[in-house]
Amino acid sequence: MPCRLLLAAVLAQLLLGCASRAPVEPPVRRAAPQVVKAESFPPPPRSAPASSPQKTCANCPTLDPDFAPTLDEVPVGIENTPDAVVTPEPRSRYGNPPNYEALGKRYTVLPEVPKGFRETGRASWYGKKFHGKRTANGETYDMFKMTAAHKTLPLPSYVRVTNRGNGRSVVVRVNDRGPFHPGRIIDLSYTAAARLDLLHHGSADVQIEALTSQQGTTAVESTQGKPRYLEVGRFADPIDALALREKLSLLGFNDTEFLQTANPAGDGVDNILRIGPFKSFSKLEEARIKLGLQEITVIPVAD
Repeated sequence: MPCRLLLAAVLAQLLLGCASRAPVEPPVRRAAPQVVKAESFPPPPRSAPASSPQKTCANCPTLDPDFAPTLDEVPVGIENTPDAVVTPEPRSRYGNPPNYEALGKRYTVLPEVPKGFRETGRASWYGKKFHGKRTANGETYDMFKMTAAHKTLPLPSYVRVTNRGNGRSVVVRVNDRGPFHPGRIIDLSYTAAARLDLLHHGSADVQIEALTSQQGTTAVESTQGKPRYLEVGRFADPIDALALREKLSLLGFNDTEFLQTANPAGDGVDNILRIGPFKSFSKLEEARIKLGLQEITVIPVAD
């Protein structure tokens, strides 16, 4: 029976080897990781929006661009809108502080309209972006009325604006502050700009003349009875002035005067050619319009 004893011994060794292994644990099912949705977190705190400064004029500078009304929004016959009628008005309750600041620059408001006040510079216009907004003197900006903005004239005021490029002229009522761009002296309503033919150019060289109720809309008539003229040219070379004088004669303007004055720089003379004197405003306006059609720039001046 030696074979049986050997077999039993082999089986005993196998059983002993199996008993010495570490027991195998059954697999454990682990719970799936919990996915937390983003919306379950509380939203981050929002900072309070910065309060925008209160605007003191309809056309105070903003980042978004201005634009013109569409054609169907423009009233029919806008080119025939009459000039603002100069009437005596008290200073507005709003818009006339002793001084104010805009874009880091301080401006002093004039206490009254200075006698003979004139300025020369660029005119621009503001339109639909500001339409319906409050002007500096508390009124509502209407781009279809004959109004304007000026930095220092008391509100309201009246000025005649003459486009030096074409001789066209309008009277507007100043009821707002601006423009605050360098070199610009007045911001016109859309309608006033249309009448001066500067809508497509955006801006133009102009001369403005402050008016009083005594002058009325006949802005260029003197309150002291002085004759009035149309200045048609100011030249360094007198030959240029004489050449223009001949051209004016061909157009029927024979009442011309040739003057020489020291120029502002003090290093020479200005040769000035003007037409007049005109004894009535209607005659002066008639001449101004005729010259404008010939693309001759004119500026109404006093003697």
